[in-house]
Parts: sequence; C-alpha cells; structure tokens
Amino acid sequence: MLYISLLRGLNVGGHGKLAMADLKKMYEALGFQQVTTIGNTGVVLFFGEKVDDQKIGEALRQDVDFPVYLVSFSWEIWQEMMLARPNWFNAQKTWRHNALFMLENGRVEDFLELIEQAQIPLEQIMVQAPVIFWSTDFSDLKKYRQSAYQKLLKHSGYKKITIRNGNTLAKISDVGAKMMADHQNLS
Repeated sequence: MLYISLLRGLNVGGHGKLAMADLKKMYEALGFQQVTTIGNTGVVLFFGEKVDDQKIGEALRQDVDFPVYLVSFSWEIWQEMMLARPNWFNAQKTWRHNALFMLENGRVEDFLELIEQAQIPLEQIMVQAPVIFWSTDFSDLKKYRQSAYQKLLKHSGYKKITIRNGNTLAKISDVGAKMMADHQNLS
C-alpha cells in the first residue's frame, strides 16, 4: 500500500536540518519500499504493509538531534482529502493556500476559535478533518496582517500541526499517482 508521511518542521528556518537522501535511507531502514521524497519539504511517499507514526517518529528521533513529529496517510485517504478540498483552494495566484494537517495529538476543534476570527473575504477556510484548507489574500501585506491565519504561529495548537502549501499538495498527488501507476505496471 502507498503511504504519504508529512514530517513537521524539517528544514524550516534553519532548524531541523535533514537531507532528504538521509530521510529516505531512514525510511528504507524501517523496511519501507520505493521510498521517494519531494524536494526539501519533509514529504515522504513509500510502500509498506503497516504504518505506525509513533514508531516511525521514535526510530527517526534516534538518528537526529531534534524532535520528529509526523502524520501519515494511505493513498486512498490522501485522494479522499484532495477530492474534498474546495474549488477555491490554490485557485487565486495572489493568495496563500495552506493545508493544516493534524498530528497525532492535534485536533481540528483546537482551531475553531481561531477560524471563527477569520476575516472573510480576506480568507477562506474549509474544515475537512483531519485537514483544514485555509487560503488567505496575500496581494497586500496589510490585508494578510488582518487575517486570522497570520495569528497561527502564536496559536496554542501550532505545534500540533504540519502545514503544506497548495503547490506541494499538487506535487504529492502527482508523484503518488505516478508511483501507483508504476507499481501497478510491475504487478
């Protein structure tokens, strides 16, 4: 079965530095096959029988000197989430489009108060647990500063999520579809 892991905080702001080639080797050492990473994003696609995020995180923490948190989805669940995303997500080029994925200890409910502060029409939000699709007008920095999304970094739940932008989601879907096609051709 194809899985996608999203690791939190890798290679962001000079912290959590980890070469994707090393991350790939770590996943292979855990017994996963056809491991692929995307750019420097902390995204890993791989084939395996069973995925336990806690065990993967514990294994990775043995090889790095910083905390490792992740969330993994089967290809089927990933496709369901992507089909459920709103049509406005990643549509406006002057907007920032981000998907907030809940880590093991994160809950969508933790963000409802912040979501209620959203400045419509400066931002659009759709909650589709375990992900929140959040687009924010970024055509003018003044508009962005008025958004509820801008407050996310200081939110108590921030450390319980991992975020990917709309372009990365599209890349994950493209790479996953190619991996599935290649895998089926080998079968």
